[in-house]
Order: sequence, then C-alpha cells, then structure tokens
Amino acid sequence: MASLCGNLNPFARMARTPASPDRYPDQGLCRQPDLGETLRLIRWGKTMFDFQDLFQWDRFITPTIIKTFYWLVIALICLLGISGIFSGLAAMAISPFAGFLVLLYSIASMIVGIVFSRIAAEFILIVFRINEHLGAIRDQDGMR
Repeated sequence: MASLCGNLNPFARMARTPASPDRYPDQGLCRQPDLGETLRLIRWGKTMFDFQDLFQWDRFITPTIIKTFYWLVIALICLLGISGIFSGLAAMAISPFAGFLVLLYSIASMIVGIVFSRIAAEFILIVFRINEHLGAIRDQDGMR
C-alpha cells in the first residue's frame, strides 16, 4: 500500500527514515507505515507520560501534567466563586449591603484566584524550562 509523498497523512512523513529503502525496497521513501508502526509512532509522539516514567528519573512528568492540574484548580476556583455568589445573593435577603459585599468579594476572589493560579503554573513551567536550557548549555559546552 504505497502512498504519494504529498499525502495528508502525518505518519507517512514521520515514517521516512534513511533505512526505509532497505527495509521496504519496493515502496521507496514515501511509504505508508503498517499498523504496528503507526501505533508505535502515536505512542511515541502523543502520550503525556507512560506508567514506567513514574519509576524512572530520566524524564520529568510535571511539565506534562501541569496543564491538567491548572484546569482542575480553575474549575475549583469557579465552583467556589459560584458558591460565594449564591451565598451573597442569599445574604441579600437578610442584609442587602452585606450580601452585596459578599457578592463583590466572591467575584473579585474568582478573578484573583484565576490570575494567581496561572502565575503559579507558569512559574513551575519556567523552572523546568530553565533546567532544559541549562542542560542544553551543558551539552554544548561538552561538545567544544
């Protein structure tokens, strides 16, 4: 099942290797990968982290899961903010001024919480990026 070089399948471009003509002499450089190779390419390029990464220290998992934790924190902040808004509306029945203050406080807390959670997530990612850049500098220095 040979394919043209200009096809839209991203895995066909990823499957091009210098060893491909030797492995698949009848299909040339622009071949369609088989199912096993496609699954290997998907697994290699698309998974966030593998279960084995939890027990090995050659790859950090925090940069891959920080976005998930960020969205969980955002959801928690929004739920707490909505709860505070409803509490403020309920408190308006007893004391309109105090209920209005609780309502404003809840909205402001939601906004501040979202901004600070983004800042905290970016700070964590910056620490890991610094580590990557320092490793690249170390590798360049070792090559000289």
